[in-house]
Amino acid sequence: ILSFLQEWFPKQREQIVKSLSEIGATKSSEIIKRAIELLPKDRSWFFENCDEKSEKEMSQLDREFSNYPDGIMSDLYRKYADKYRDEI
Repeated sequence: ILSFLQEWFPKQREQIVKSLSEIGATKSSEIIKRAIELLPKDRSWFFENCDEKSEKEMSQLDREFSNYPDGIMSDLYRKYADKYRDEI
């Protein structure tokens, strides 16, 4: 989660939460939202500023997210595409 949120897409954090919810990945969206809340507000590197409790919580969120709590993403994409076929 950290690489995703801090290195790859730091400016799209809120859009990621919104997009996950929109495709039906509500559990994943909530996990990412909770991870964002743990990140330093000044956008510095997480491990430079976190305490042991935050580090453990981030690791737990990473495990939860990695277990695909909403199902396989490709299935969610397909379901979303089918639902909005006429609008896409």
